[in-house]
Amino acid sequence: AVVGGVGLAMAYVGEAVQRVRLRRTFAHYLGAEVLEELLADPHLMDLGGARRELTVLFSDIRDFTGLSERLSPEELVALLNVYLTPMTEEVLVRGGYLDKYIGDAVMAVYGAPVPKLDHAVRALATATAMHVALARLEPTLRARGIELRIGVGVNTGDMVVGNMGSRERFDYTVVGDAVNLASRLEGLTKVYGVFCVVGPQTRAAAAAYRFRELDLVRVKGKGQPVAIHELLGGPDGEVAAYHELDRWDAALAAFRRGDLDSARRDFAAFMAANPGDPVAAIYEQRLAALGEVVPPGWDGVMTFHSK
Repeated sequence: AVVGGVGLAMAYVGEAVQRVRLRRTFAHYLGAEVLEELLADPHLMDLGGARRELTVLFSDIRDFTGLSERLSPEELVALLNVYLTPMTEEVLVRGGYLDKYIGDAVMAVYGAPVPKLDHAVRALATATAMHVALARLEPTLRARGIELRIGVGVNTGDMVVGNMGSRERFDYTVVGDAVNLASRLEGLTKVYGVFCVVGPQTRAAAAAYRFRELDLVRVKGKGQPVAIHELLGGPDGEVAAYHELDRWDAALAAFRRGDLDSARRDFAAFMAANPGDPVAAIYEQRLAALGEVVPPGWDGVMTFHSK
């Protein structure tokens, strides 16, 4: 009886210690609700990795190098704190896991460590909320003479999630091709001049959100082309709005099948309805470079050789 009692007491103390350790470790990376779910099942944090379908979000400040050159180190740190605080809150309040800060970039994971079936929707809701939060920051930043723009990439797919690193030091994170693509999509927001670029599986998993298909691309490190999409908005807010999107779809279809005359006509009509659209301008430049006939083996795919 004594041995059994001591064993139960030790097990109880060990579980309590584990809960305290988990709370200390993840209090800054998870929202309160998700943290409580994790503490209810600490085995979710067992060492090792597991293959799961998750959604990853990357966000990044545009021209951060230019800002760094204009501001003193103290001013730069103050700016990052002002910016990262609301962006982090938008991640945590929607059940995301704040994987890490990479300088001015934010990396967040949805669907881990606590499984969430609607991880793609949560990530898109975060992207939309980031757009709203940035607008709220504009008066404060403008008073400092700073104009801040950001880009967001979101992708869903199979990846490995778990504690990774050395025996002495490790982090809970995700790795895999779907993670790399999410990072590439964030980088493509610079190329296309849009706020948020989304992968095909994310779009398929979020029927309540609206998108504009941008392109078929081969990003660096991938051989197969993927369709990329611009997030326009959803039930929680609007990110971008365009007139005559049916003309856009017609122009894109004509471009891909090599009907250059129809593509020029439809892109011009879309540009007339949406002056200054940077993506339509990209296609007009491509059409000008193509001339009158598409080259042999035309597939309408844009290949990127850099990140």
